[in-house]
Amino acid sequence: MIEKQRPLQDHDKCTIKFNLFMETSENKKMIKLERMIHDHVWIAQLYKTFSP
Repeated sequence: MIEKQRPLQDHDKCTIKFNLFMETSENKKMIKLERMIHDHVWIAQLYKTFSP
């Protein structure tokens, strides 16, 4: 019996889109920089949320 694949979660879809974008992008350094900035902003948001 074929096992049913679980539906994609939103973050999975984003990751797939991001990976496709990475593969098709000519300027990978820019992507890397954008991703670093994105991660940094996300971390800053976490700190803001959880800091007393």
